[in-house]
Amino acid sequence: MSNNSGGVKRLEEKLRLSIERNDLYEAHQLYNTLYYRYAAKNKHDVARDLLYKGALHLFEHEETGSAAHLCLLYLESLEKNVHEVTTELAEILGKMHHEMPKEMPELESFENRAITWSAGCTGVPRFGSKELRFKFAMNYWEEKMFRDSRQHFLYSDDGQKFGEMLKEFVILCGRPEEIDLFLTQAVLQLLCIKCEKAAEDMFNTYTKIISKISPGPPYNYPIINFLFFLLRAVKERRLILFTILCDNYQPSLKKDASFLKYLEKISEIYFGVPAVQSKPGFFENLMQNLFVNDDSDVTEGSRGQGSNMLVEDLD
Repeated sequence: MSNNSGGVKRLEEKLRLSIERNDLYEAHQLYNTLYYRYAAKNKHDVARDLLYKGALHLFEHEETGSAAHLCLLYLESLEKNVHEVTTELAEILGKMHHEMPKEMPELESFENRAITWSAGCTGVPRFGSKELRFKFAMNYWEEKMFRDSRQHFLYSDDGQKFGEMLKEFVILCGRPEEIDLFLTQAVLQLLCIKCEKAAEDMFNTYTKIISKISPGPPYNYPIINFLFFLLRAVKERRLILFTILCDNYQPSLKKDASFLKYLEKISEIYFGVPAVQSKPGFFENLMQNLFVNDDSDVTEGSRGQGSNMLVEDLD
């Protein structure tokens, strides 16, 4: 046992000297060797701390391949020994992700494994840790890699930052006529994964900071008016309002086939409307289900009020 300890001490001293000499190749080999020595002694926290510091040191000296290897070893240790995503671990993984050049092939493996590991931890959604997804989203946003950032923001549960990023995305990469479409797709996707609060926060943020969107409601984009009342219908679980909305805004909704697919999922999740298996189409199916459900979620007064509000006050 003492010989073993002595061997580790000698390796630690060699590592210290290699860092002083700036011998990065030897340092990488020693980080790797010490990791396995510590792991064999069940000193997993010590092993991961070594890998984290080593990765940052190698990134700092532009030894990115060696640094990425240590990051993947860090994940290997998490996969084998850790079943909880703490704030500290999310911070560490986010920092590693930040330091990796975004063109590195190892980045995809690191990202996927980190999300998969987190998804298997206690109390974490199947899409992975929201805190971790937020870190990745912010890293990509900093690099102006908006599509990658957007994908992670969907699962981050931070609607405000999502809205801010989406504004920059549409301004730098979109066309003026797509301002409403960027928002619509994001809101519908968030609702499809049951992130109601994030959808509402993102909608409110985006509509306030995009100068071409007039303060509302009513807004100067028909489909944004649709989203405003859709969020209300979802929050209150009002099938009749949802049905009226989909019926009145058919021309806008049919501009993108994906919108109908998302709405079909939303109708199933929040209003119990069975998905369309064959003909009739989404709108016809929705109307049929309204008659089946009849007046289950509204009174006569609220039905008339909702209908008047939509027809007279908007668009």
